[in-house]
Amino acid sequence: MKIKKLSIILLIVICLFVLAVWALFNTSAGNNLIKLYFQNKITYYFPNMKIDKFSINYNNFFMSLHEGDNHYKLYGQLHPFDAILEGKIKKLAISKNKFKDNVILKGHVDKKYFIHSIVYFDKSVGFLDIKLGKGKIINFKTNNVDLQYIMDNFSIKNIKGLKAKVNLNLLIKNNNYFIKTLIKGLYKNIPFNSNINFYFNSSNFITFEGFTRSEILDGTFKGVYNNKKLVYDADFKKFDLRLLNLIYPFRGKIYLKIRHDKSGIIKFFSKDFRGFKDDNINIEFNMPVQDFFNYAGIYNIFDKGNVIGRIIISKKGSFNFIIQNAFLKEKLANKLKLKNNLLRKIFVKGYFDSQHVVFDLLSDNKKFALNIKNGKIFIKPNIVASFILIVNNNKEEDYYKFNKNKLFLLKKRFLVDDDNQILVF
Repeated sequence: MKIKKLSIILLIVICLFVLAVWALFNTSAGNNLIKLYFQNKITYYFPNMKIDKFSINYNNFFMSLHEGDNHYKLYGQLHPFDAILEGKIKKLAISKNKFKDNVILKGHVDKKYFIHSIVYFDKSVGFLDIKLGKGKIINFKTNNVDLQYIMDNFSIKNIKGLKAKVNLNLLIKNNNYFIKTLIKGLYKNIPFNSNINFYFNSSNFITFEGFTRSEILDGTFKGVYNNKKLVYDADFKKFDLRLLNLIYPFRGKIYLKIRHDKSGIIKFFSKDFRGFKDDNINIEFNMPVQDFFNYAGIYNIFDKGNVIGRIIISKKGSFNFIIQNAFLKEKLANKLKLKNNLLRKIFVKGYFDSQHVVFDLLSDNKKFALNIKNGKIFIKPNIVASFILIVNNNKEEDYYKFNKNKLFLLKKRFLVDDDNQILVF
């Protein structure tokens, strides 16, 4: 009797279980319970992702989801869990911009909730792995992505003449982002390669470090971005001055150390000069005269000497400097009829813009003086100097025209005692 009652109870339980399972998979109320279960699971890992549509037919299911502008489909079997994932991604959480074209995602989700997907974008292919457990680990790798595509989608200003490909490795672990990039390409037809690593989290505290190698830029850098303030250090053993893109086209390759502090001021140091950039660029220099003329790209008329001075650059530039213990080239000194080619001090000052330089020059010693007033150096299309040089040897003044690196005599003027006045710079 007891066995019969127990059998009846067991049969009722089985029937109720079967009925419950049937109701769960075949009624709207049951479907909503399963949908709620999935939504809770999804929200745990992806808080902003919502289920739009959900349907189930015994062991098979389908759902469509969205996360902002991004849309996904997930479908497959419940037990053992095995599903296909498809998606169209329009925007990333770490980017301000929407993609011009949809990024297509196609992948697979297994019973351990491990997601493996292929990502198609901008004629490139990437591989996305997501491991879900107590936390969430996302790894994305891709090769040979057009750098221009990345710069456009992350609101980075375009750099003219830059063409490159990027190998990217992105790791996201519990809202901590680790990004490794290897960049290879051309800058104005000059090959380069660069490695940049980033780390940041949801608080927008970003650290970065890396290096770059090329004929025009070779060095390392590191920095921090926090609360809209950027701090970084860069140490370049080779830095081409053309990269500065200043209104005057300085030339040459130098060692350069750069520091950007919290105040927003950029400080820089080299062997022969130092300075800082705030609203203007301020440069103080002390260097051999040969180096100075090489950097300026101007024909050098000196064999020896040292230049000490300052340059200020904004929309326009100004400068003043002294050339000490300057020895004129012997051939030039002979042409100017100077018995002594040593000039103890030469004073130079002037201003410049993107088209030309205007300068005054004055040197003086007991036996002769050199003077240039409103001399000009034209910058475009090529650097060409043009000026009148006055040589005063206390007996006569000779006026020389300098143009296209050639010097020729214009006129002579013989002096009387009243002509020998003190020169004022």
